[in-house]
Amino acid sequence: MIRHPKNKNKVKLKALDRGTKTVIAASAAVGVHRSTWYRWKGQEAVIKSAAEDAPAKFYTHRSTEMYIGNPSLEKKFLDWIVEMRKNRYLCVSMECLLLMLGLYDPERVKTRSRNWNMSFIRRFLKRNRLSIRRITHKGRTKRPDMELVANAFSRSIQHAIEEDGILSSERGDAKPAAVFNMDQTAVYIGIAGNRTIDFVGNATVDVQQGSEINGFRASVFLTASATGLKLPPLIVFAGIPGGPVSQEVWSPAFGSPEAEHTVQKKAFCNKAVMMEWIELV
Repeated sequence: MIRHPKNKNKVKLKALDRGTKTVIAASAAVGVHRSTWYRWKGQEAVIKSAAEDAPAKFYTHRSTEMYIGNPSLEKKFLDWIVEMRKNRYLCVSMECLLLMLGLYDPERVKTRSRNWNMSFIRRFLKRNRLSIRRITHKGRTKRPDMELVANAFSRSIQHAIEEDGILSSERGDAKPAAVFNMDQTAVYIGIAGNRTIDFVGNATVDVQQGSEINGFRASVFLTASATGLKLPPLIVFAGIPGGPVSQEVWSPAFGSPEAEHTVQKKAFCNKAVMMEWIELV
């Protein structure tokens, strides 16, 4: 909440017209120190004009001038935030801003305490109407579009199993035991937060998420049959067959014996990886 001065222009002008009162008495009547009264006395002409134009306002000018100690740092900081939000990137918290402050002005950060740096960031956010917002949407595809694709896939699988596939002639438990579902999960280097820096008043706060933005180094594939039988998980690391990553991954001493490990250039499952996994399990 913005803190306002407690004396309006008309009250200031009334205090200046003290008549036979002493300065101390005139100051006490409006609840200020006598030094404030003398400051008002030096601005008497401005206060009188402001009392005529805007008697219920607190300030003598319609827009109070803002003092910025380091305009170049302010501009760099604000330009970075505008560019980040334009590209829908994620900025986690005040710690993220503290790191960027150290990047743009390392000497200032080194010579000041952490509390001073955090106080500067808070003042910067207020000056530019910025706040830490909770993310409202994260992803590349809208949820209704994903539901349409999922429903179409479900209907096609059911048709293949019941009517037009190699399992249509099967009866009993053999049919569901031959149906498998495989899901892929990307393993990210760091877990993205649920907050970012954005301008005050924006209705939606969305960030872009995906392999191009939040690059991951491995994918985990989990497979289970319709009867609940779980197959060994497949972990695909980002690497080239024959390279240093593949030599480490394919070593018998690597990883858990309860999982299968392999490599692929972009850490996803293509035909070659799928055939390799089928041979292993």
